[in-house]
Parts: sequence; C-alpha cells; structure tokens
Amino acid sequence: GYATCLYIARTPRLQHRAHGLFRRRFELRRKEKAATGVAALLGRQCMAEILDQARARFRHIDVSRLEKADFADNRPNPALFPKSNAATLGACDAFISHSWHDDPALKWQALQGWRAEFVAQHGRA
Repeated sequence: GYATCLYIARTPRLQHRAHGLFRRRFELRRKEKAATGVAALLGRQCMAEILDQARARFRHIDVSRLEKADFADNRPNPALFPKSNAATLGACDAFISHSWHDDPALKWQALQGWRAEFVAQHGRA
C-alpha cells in the first residue's frame, strides 16, 4: 500500500512509468468518450460502418483555392464543394475548424498567416 506508493514516488524511473500508464489510460477513455459521442450523433451504426462512411465522404480543399469572398458570409457555402476533392483519411495536412460567428476578415487573415507559416516550414502549399 503506502510503502509501495512512496517507493514509486521516490524512484524517478518508476514514477515516469506510472505517469505514462495513467496518461495512456486517461487518453484511451477520452478517445472512447469522443467516439461514443460521434456515434450517438450518427445513429445506431457500428464504428466500422461510421468509419466506412467517413472514408467514402472525406474531402479537402487546398487552401490556395480559397478566396477571401469564400469567408464573406457567416453561413455554410455550397459553392465551395466544387473546390473540394476526395481525400484519404489521414492524408490531409491540416484540419481547420472555425465558427460561422467569427469575423470573416479575421478568419481570412488567420488562415493566410497559417498558410504562410506552413509554406515556409514545408516548402509547398
């Protein structure tokens, strides 16, 4: 009990190992809860069916194809779909989420800043 905990706490190697075990356990729980929430939103489908649908529907838009006008309205724009392409899950450079309530000019500015940094780091758009 207490002596074992004290020994682990005073031994850096064991302390590091215990932290890793706890971290992995809590990370797994967090992922399970997130997956459960997504599954609940998608109805009574098993995870394999949900992933199959995600793989079939996943799309991306190259940031270089976006224009400031694409962010002018604070509502989804179906005209962006033709700018998108089918993509493989995990093969996209970044997932950028935003709120339709955010200021369009500030969103555009932030996206351009991210893009410039990405190009500088990776040498490609």
